[in-house]
Amino acid sequence: MNKIHKLTIREEVSRCLLCHDAPCSKACPAKTDPAKFIRSLRFDNPKGAIETIKNNNILGGVCSKVCPSKAYCEKACSRTSINTPINIKMIQQYLMDLDKELNISTYTKQENTGFNISIIGSGPAGLAAAVELIKKGHNVTIYEKEEKYGGYLTYGIPNDRINQTLVDYEINQVKNLGVNFKNLVEIKSSDELNTSHSVIWACGLHKGKTLHIEGIDLENVEIGVNYLRKMKEHPNSVYKGDNVIVVGGGDVAMDVARIAKLRGANQVNILYRRTENDMPAYIDEKLHTKDCGVNIFVKFKPLSIKGNKKVEKAVFESIGNDSNLTLKCDQYIVAIGQECEKDISLLKDEQNGIFIAGDIDSKDKTVVCAIQSGKEAAYRADKYVKSLNMKGVKDNV
Repeated sequence: MNKIHKLTIREEVSRCLLCHDAPCSKACPAKTDPAKFIRSLRFDNPKGAIETIKNNNILGGVCSKVCPSKAYCEKACSRTSINTPINIKMIQQYLMDLDKELNISTYTKQENTGFNISIIGSGPAGLAAAVELIKKGHNVTIYEKEEKYGGYLTYGIPNDRINQTLVDYEINQVKNLGVNFKNLVEIKSSDELNTSHSVIWACGLHKGKTLHIEGIDLENVEIGVNYLRKMKEHPNSVYKGDNVIVVGGGDVAMDVARIAKLRGANQVNILYRRTENDMPAYIDEKLHTKDCGVNIFVKFKPLSIKGNKKVEKAVFESIGNDSNLTLKCDQYIVAIGQECEKDISLLKDEQNGIFIAGDIDSKDKTVVCAIQSGKEAAYRADKYVKSLNMKGVKDNV
């Protein structure tokens, strides 16, 4: 099996055109540099390929599982105009699996600067920011209000997309660099971190939006992110519907619908108010969800939920047809987006060294974009604390 896999990878990297301008690398939000790691692997240097990934993306293994590569590096691949793009995602996954065997260390820290930088949130953005800052020699502490680290990687993305063992493995790599982790600590204001020279808020969007319609308070009406979290923590306690309706068109809606179907639901229907092309979910997610047997209906607006204590049916308005659609259901899940539990406008204060990163700052809500956002916030925090040193105002706190 492993030999076949290795030969498959060897054949795939041999298809690379070794582009001088490397459009695939330019298209990677996290700057993982696929052109460089493919070139290294092609010339029998897997160690160098792994180093390239890990130097640029501490969550290289996670991204090899969940990144919508067809929207980024593979979409930009020069081979697209010839036949099919290089399967960059598969190559990266192969290298990250190989890294578990080789355990390659790629990071070197500078001399300790004495600056203390705090990060609120242990999701992809917080982890990426911590790695960049620890490499600069700063003292870094990540605060997490939950028991487990990883943010949405741990509490949101379903197990069929990512294995928690992989998430924990890459978080442990961050810990081994010297980043200090503190869980079950909820930071409500930057003022609580008065021993820090700079603060990065990477707290994510964990509060699911709801609908303001009749019947929203009926039993077995769920919020999408809450449903996914309960499925990760206590799956046996989650109600299993037979006829499930999911409202929304993003990746969370796809995850919810797919999980409901995989749990044995007879019918799972996604209803979305715009066209399928307008759906924010990535094409791979939509195709995967359809392959699981989920139906997608577009241009339907939710009007009401009917039932006696429990949900029994749902009514939708057909946009453009001046008619209504009523569907039988025993579970109704709302997945229309997420928001921050805090007022984001009150978090950021860059003049005083307080920055934001991740989903609360990035338009594109993907793991790979959160990683780059965290790296960019780290660069700004590093620049800020260095300016304190230049001004001679560094505190001995």
